[in-house]
Amino acid sequence: MFSLSGQSRSGGSCMRKVRRGVAAALVGCLAVSGCSGGKPEGQGADGSESGSPFAAPEDSTPTVPEYKVEDGLVLSADDKRLADEAVVFFTEYMAAANRAYKDGGVYWDKLIDMSSGPLREAQKDSRREAETNGIAAKNDLKTTQLSVGSVDQERAHVFLTVCMHYDEWSLSGAQNEQGDRKGERVVAGFDVLKQGEIWTADELSSVESKCA
Repeated sequence: MFSLSGQSRSGGSCMRKVRRGVAAALVGCLAVSGCSGGKPEGQGADGSESGSPFAAPEDSTPTVPEYKVEDGLVLSADDKRLADEAVVFFTEYMAAANRAYKDGGVYWDKLIDMSSGPLREAQKDSRREAETNGIAAKNDLKTTQLSVGSVDQERAHVFLTVCMHYDEWSLSGAQNEQGDRKGERVVAGFDVLKQGEIWTADELSSVESKCA
């Protein structure tokens, strides 16, 4: 679902040293280049149901998904709260992205609204790419190994890394009509920002070529 512009590029081993401006992300570029990932967590494009990113949670306090902290990074109590919020947001972002790529329409609107900066423009391009070429996902893109790489309280910024299971993700309707293309599991870095009470994903970058 996500592609890195020049996906073979990788940053240093330290997540905080990644050159994030080099690799803007496109949701949909992988559909053309042939990289993919994810096991089914829901359905949608085939007429069945998948979880809606618009659904209001029954519990107003969302459960924080499990994540790790980069070796050597010490989080204060305030850092931990910001990191928890960022991880919850990332989970919602992936839910919106998966739904957009399977069901399109208003879900693309939601995903774009949850994006800012370079990633917002990339998502707009990806929507046009998907709609023009009839690209749709057959299942969800699975992510694992979620980790916090840095927390900047002054900017309300958190850098996350995650393993993207492109090797399990299936697409249909791409330009080359091959469908069901498989890629590799790669580590991607997400810059997520908080403005007021609103979180957005601002940029996606390459960290390593493959997951550990």
